Amino acid sequence: MFHVGILYRVQDLLEFINDQPITETAYTSGFSQYRGVSGKDILQAAIRFNWIRIRSGSIILTESGKNIVKCHKPSLKLRLQLQDILLCEPPPWIGLVKRGFSALKTLSENTSQCFYEAGLFEIDDPEVILWWDRIRAEVYENDLLEKIEVGRKGELLSLDLEKKRGVNPIWISVLDNDAGYDILSQLTPTDQDKLVIEVKTSNEDWDKASFYLTRNEWLILNSHAYAQVHLWSISKPDYTYAILDFQEVKKHIPYDYGSGEWQNVRIPFKSFYPNTYK
Repeated sequence: MFHVGILYRVQDLLEFINDQPITETAYTSGFSQYRGVSGKDILQAAIRFNWIRIRSGSIILTESGKNIVKCHKPSLKLRLQLQDILLCEPPPWIGLVKRGFSALKTLSENTSQCFYEAGLFEIDDPEVILWWDRIRAEVYENDLLEKIEVGRKGELLSLDLEKKRGVNPIWISVLDNDAGYDILSQLTPTDQDKLVIEVKTSNEDWDKASFYLTRNEWLILNSHAYAQVHLWSISKPDYTYAILDFQEVKKHIPYDYGSGEWQNVRIPFKSFYPNTYK
Protein backbone atom coordinates (compact mmCIF):
# COMPACT_ATOMS: atom_id res chain seq x y z
CA MET A 1 0.00 0.00 0.00
CA PHE A 2 2.53 2.52 -1.19
CA HIS A 3 0.71 5.47 -2.70
CA VAL A 4 1.85 8.83 -1.38
CA GLY A 5 -1.45 10.54 -2.22
CA ILE A 6 -3.42 8.14 -0.05
CA LEU A 7 -0.89 8.41 2.78
CA TYR A 8 -1.13 12.22 2.77
CA ARG A 9 -4.92 12.04 2.81
CA VAL A 10 -4.74 9.60 5.73
CA GLN A 11 -2.71 12.26 7.54
CA ASP A 12 -5.53 14.72 6.89
CA LEU A 13 -8.09 12.23 8.21
CA LEU A 14 -6.11 11.66 11.40
CA GLU A 15 -5.75 15.40 11.97
CA PHE A 16 -9.49 15.88 11.36
CA ILE A 17 -10.48 13.15 13.81
CA ASN A 18 -8.07 14.48 16.42
CA ASP A 19 -9.71 17.92 16.23
CA GLN A 20 -13.29 16.86 15.60
CA PRO A 21 -14.49 13.27 16.29
CA ILE A 22 -16.76 11.92 13.59
CA THR A 23 -18.84 8.81 12.97
CA GLU A 24 -18.03 6.39 10.19
CA THR A 25 -21.39 7.12 8.56
CA ALA A 26 -20.83 10.88 8.63
CA TYR A 27 -17.35 10.49 7.16
CA THR A 28 -18.32 8.19 4.30
CA SER A 29 -21.27 10.40 3.35
CA GLY A 30 -19.37 13.66 3.65
CA PHE A 31 -16.05 12.57 2.13
CA SER A 32 -16.85 10.27 -0.79
CA GLN A 33 -13.93 12.02 -2.52
CA TYR A 34 -11.22 14.07 -0.83
CA ARG A 35 -8.57 15.87 -2.85
CA GLY A 36 -8.81 13.36 -5.65
CA VAL A 37 -8.73 10.27 -3.43
CA SER A 38 -11.65 8.02 -2.59
CA GLY A 39 -12.81 8.56 0.99
CA LYS A 40 -13.37 4.80 1.22
CA ASP A 41 -9.74 4.11 0.28
CA ILE A 42 -8.51 6.60 2.87
CA LEU A 43 -10.64 5.04 5.60
CA GLN A 44 -9.68 1.47 4.69
CA ALA A 45 -5.96 2.29 4.67
CA ALA A 46 -6.20 3.93 8.09
CA ILE A 47 -8.00 0.88 9.51
CA ARG A 48 -5.73 -1.62 7.75
CA PHE A 49 -2.58 -0.27 9.38
CA ASN A 50 -4.13 0.35 12.78
CA TRP A 51 -4.10 4.16 12.71
CA ILE A 52 -7.82 4.27 13.52
CA ARG A 53 -10.48 1.90 14.75
CA ILE A 54 -14.27 2.00 14.64
CA ARG A 55 -15.91 1.90 18.05
CA SER A 56 -19.70 2.09 18.41
CA GLY A 57 -19.86 3.67 14.97
CA SER A 58 -17.31 6.40 15.78
CA ILE A 59 -13.83 6.71 14.28
CA ILE A 60 -11.23 6.57 17.06
CA LEU A 61 -7.49 7.29 16.82
CA THR A 62 -5.21 4.46 17.93
CA GLU A 63 -1.89 5.10 19.67
CA SER A 64 -0.14 4.73 16.32
CA GLY A 65 -2.52 7.27 14.82
CA LYS A 66 -1.91 9.68 17.71
CA ASN A 67 1.85 9.37 17.21
CA ILE A 68 1.44 10.38 13.56
CA VAL A 69 -0.66 13.39 14.52
CA LYS A 70 1.98 14.52 17.02
CA CYS A 71 4.53 14.95 14.23
CA HIS A 72 4.51 18.46 12.82
CA LYS A 73 6.11 17.75 9.43
CA PRO A 74 4.35 15.71 6.71
CA SER A 75 7.65 14.00 5.88
CA LEU A 76 8.05 12.76 9.47
CA LYS A 77 4.44 11.60 9.48
CA LEU A 78 5.23 9.66 6.31
CA ARG A 79 8.17 7.97 8.02
CA LEU A 80 5.93 6.69 10.80
CA GLN A 81 3.33 5.54 8.29
CA LEU A 82 5.90 3.71 6.18
CA GLN A 83 7.38 2.09 9.28
CA ASP A 84 3.94 0.80 10.30
CA ILE A 85 3.25 -0.49 6.80
CA LEU A 86 6.57 -2.35 6.51
CA LEU A 87 6.21 -3.99 9.91
CA CYS A 88 2.50 -4.73 9.64
CA GLU A 89 2.56 -6.19 6.12
CA PRO A 90 6.15 -6.74 4.92
CA PRO A 91 6.07 -6.40 1.11
CA PRO A 92 7.65 -8.97 -1.24
CA TRP A 93 10.67 -6.69 -1.71
CA ILE A 94 11.44 -6.41 2.02
CA GLY A 95 14.63 -8.46 1.47
CA LEU A 96 16.10 -5.44 -0.32
CA VAL A 97 16.23 -3.58 3.01
CA LYS A 98 18.99 -5.94 4.17
CA ARG A 99 21.08 -5.29 1.07
CA GLY A 100 21.23 -1.47 1.28
CA PHE A 101 20.16 1.65 -0.56
CA SER A 102 21.41 0.59 -3.99
CA ALA A 103 19.00 -2.33 -4.05
CA LEU A 104 16.11 -0.02 -3.18
CA LYS A 105 16.56 1.76 -6.50
CA THR A 106 14.61 -1.10 -8.08
CA LEU A 107 11.39 -0.17 -6.26
CA SER A 108 8.35 0.88 -8.27
CA GLU A 109 7.77 4.56 -9.01
CA ASN A 110 4.90 4.87 -6.53
CA THR A 111 6.85 3.16 -3.74
CA SER A 112 9.99 5.19 -4.41
CA GLN A 113 7.94 8.40 -4.31
CA CYS A 114 6.74 7.55 -0.79
CA PHE A 115 10.27 7.06 0.51
CA TYR A 116 11.59 10.06 -1.39
CA GLU A 117 9.00 12.44 0.07
CA ALA A 118 9.67 11.01 3.54
CA GLY A 119 13.33 11.97 3.08
CA LEU A 120 14.35 8.33 3.44
CA PHE A 121 16.78 8.34 0.53
CA GLU A 122 18.98 11.01 2.15
CA ILE A 123 21.86 8.70 3.05
CA ASP A 124 23.99 11.47 4.53
CA ASP A 125 21.45 11.91 7.33
CA PRO A 126 22.24 9.72 10.40
CA GLU A 127 18.55 9.78 11.42
CA VAL A 128 17.63 8.26 8.07
CA ILE A 129 20.27 5.56 8.44
CA LEU A 130 18.93 4.78 11.92
CA TRP A 131 15.37 4.54 10.53
CA TRP A 132 16.40 1.91 7.98
CA ASP A 133 18.51 0.07 10.56
CA ARG A 134 15.51 -0.13 12.89
CA ILE A 135 13.41 -1.62 10.09
CA ARG A 136 16.17 -4.10 9.31
CA ALA A 137 16.44 -5.10 12.96
CA GLU A 138 12.67 -5.53 13.35
CA VAL A 139 12.35 -7.57 10.18
CA TYR A 140 15.34 -9.84 10.65
CA GLU A 141 16.40 -9.94 14.28
CA ASN A 142 15.04 -7.88 17.16
CA ASP A 143 18.31 -7.88 19.12
CA LEU A 144 20.29 -6.73 16.09
CA LEU A 145 19.63 -3.01 16.44
CA GLU A 146 22.13 -2.40 19.25
CA LYS A 147 24.89 -4.11 17.27
CA ILE A 148 23.98 -2.10 14.18
CA GLU A 149 24.00 1.19 16.11
CA VAL A 150 27.44 0.46 17.57
CA GLY A 151 28.76 -0.36 14.11
CA ARG A 152 27.29 2.81 12.60
CA LYS A 153 28.98 4.95 15.27
CA GLY A 154 32.34 3.57 14.24
CA GLU A 155 31.59 4.07 10.56
CA LEU A 156 30.61 7.70 11.18
CA LEU A 157 33.84 8.26 13.11
CA SER A 158 35.88 6.75 10.28
CA LEU A 159 34.03 8.91 7.76
CA ASP A 160 34.97 11.91 9.89
CA LEU A 161 38.63 10.86 9.95
CA GLU A 162 38.65 10.56 6.19
CA LYS A 163 37.08 13.99 5.75
CA LYS A 164 39.72 15.46 8.05
CA ARG A 165 42.31 14.08 5.61
CA GLY A 166 40.70 16.24 2.95
CA VAL A 167 38.98 13.48 0.97
CA ASN A 168 35.31 12.73 0.29
CA PRO A 169 34.58 9.15 1.37
CA ILE A 170 31.51 7.18 0.30
CA TRP A 171 29.51 5.31 2.95
CA ILE A 172 29.32 2.04 1.05
CA SER A 173 27.73 -0.11 3.77
CA VAL A 174 24.47 1.85 3.62
CA LEU A 175 24.42 1.67 -0.17
CA ASP A 176 25.33 -2.00 -0.55
CA ASN A 177 25.50 -4.21 2.53
CA ASP A 178 27.01 -7.00 0.43
CA ALA A 179 30.02 -4.98 -0.74
CA GLY A 180 32.35 -6.58 1.82
CA TYR A 181 33.68 -3.28 3.17
CA ASP A 182 32.16 -0.19 4.74
CA ILE A 183 33.79 2.91 3.24
CA LEU A 184 35.28 3.76 -0.13
CA SER A 185 37.89 6.50 0.05
CA GLN A 186 41.07 7.51 -1.77
CA LEU A 187 44.74 7.51 -0.83
CA THR A 188 45.25 11.27 -0.56
CA PRO A 189 43.45 14.44 -1.61
CA THR A 190 45.54 14.43 -4.78
CA ASP A 191 45.89 10.66 -5.33
CA GLN A 192 42.54 9.20 -6.38
CA ASP A 193 43.59 5.55 -6.13
CA LYS A 194 40.84 3.67 -4.32
CA LEU A 195 41.18 2.94 -0.63
CA VAL A 196 38.64 0.50 0.85
CA ILE A 197 38.01 0.52 4.59
CA GLU A 198 36.41 -2.10 6.83
CA VAL A 199 35.30 -0.67 10.19
CA LYS A 200 35.10 -2.72 13.39
CA THR A 201 33.59 -1.14 16.50
CA SER A 202 33.24 -2.32 20.09
CA ASN A 203 31.61 -1.09 23.30
CA GLU A 204 34.37 -2.86 25.24
CA ASP A 205 37.54 -1.21 26.54
CA TRP A 206 40.50 -1.54 24.20
CA ASP A 207 42.21 -4.25 26.29
CA LYS A 208 39.06 -6.40 26.33
CA ALA A 209 37.68 -5.74 22.85
CA SER A 210 38.10 -8.01 19.86
CA PHE A 211 36.75 -8.14 16.33
CA TYR A 212 35.81 -10.86 13.90
CA LEU A 213 36.95 -10.84 10.32
CA THR A 214 35.20 -13.21 7.93
CA ARG A 215 36.92 -15.02 5.12
CA ASN A 216 34.80 -13.10 2.61
CA GLU A 217 35.74 -9.74 4.16
CA TRP A 218 39.40 -10.69 4.06
CA LEU A 219 39.28 -11.89 0.45
CA ILE A 220 37.62 -8.65 -0.63
CA LEU A 221 40.15 -6.50 1.25
CA ASN A 222 42.92 -8.65 -0.20
CA SER A 223 41.60 -8.05 -3.73
CA HIS A 224 42.19 -4.30 -3.53
CA ALA A 225 45.53 -2.62 -3.95
CA TYR A 226 44.90 -0.39 -0.93
CA ALA A 227 42.84 -1.54 2.04
CA GLN A 228 42.55 -0.69 5.72
CA VAL A 229 40.75 -1.91 8.81
CA HIS A 230 39.67 0.76 11.29
CA LEU A 231 39.16 -0.29 14.91
CA TRP A 232 37.09 1.79 17.33
CA SER A 233 36.56 1.37 21.06
CA ILE A 234 33.69 3.64 22.13
CA SER A 235 33.32 2.45 25.72
CA LYS A 236 34.60 5.77 27.12
CA PRO A 237 34.06 9.42 26.14
CA ASP A 238 37.62 9.56 24.79
CA TYR A 239 37.25 7.13 21.91
CA THR A 240 40.31 5.07 20.98
CA TYR A 241 41.06 3.79 17.52
CA ALA A 242 43.65 2.23 15.25
CA ILE A 243 44.08 2.39 11.50
CA LEU A 244 45.49 -0.90 10.26
CA ASP A 245 46.95 -1.38 6.83
CA PHE A 246 46.81 -4.64 4.95
CA GLN A 247 50.15 -5.98 6.21
CA GLU A 248 49.29 -5.32 9.87
CA VAL A 249 46.11 -7.35 9.60
CA LYS A 250 47.71 -10.10 7.51
CA LYS A 251 49.92 -11.14 10.45
CA HIS A 252 46.80 -12.34 12.28
CA ILE A 253 45.08 -14.21 9.44
CA PRO A 254 45.17 -18.04 9.71
CA TYR A 255 46.22 -20.43 6.96
CA ASP A 256 44.19 -23.19 5.36
CA TYR A 257 45.55 -26.67 6.03
CA GLY A 258 44.71 -29.86 4.16
CA SER A 259 41.07 -29.77 3.14
CA GLY A 260 40.19 -27.28 5.86
CA GLU A 261 39.38 -23.63 5.24
CA TRP A 262 39.13 -20.95 7.91
CA GLN A 263 35.88 -18.97 7.88
CA ASN A 264 36.19 -16.49 10.77
CA VAL A 265 39.05 -15.18 12.85
CA ARG A 266 38.82 -13.30 16.15
CA ILE A 267 41.55 -10.71 16.67
CA PRO A 268 42.01 -8.78 19.95
CA PHE A 269 42.14 -5.00 19.70
CA LYS A 270 45.11 -5.01 22.10
CA SER A 271 47.21 -6.56 19.33
CA PHE A 272 47.45 -3.01 17.98
CA TYR A 273 48.46 0.29 19.52
CA PRO A 274 45.54 2.70 19.91
CA ASN A 275 45.24 6.43 19.27
CA THR A 276 42.86 8.84 20.98
CA TYR A 277 40.16 10.42 18.83
CA LYS A 278 40.02 14.21 19.07
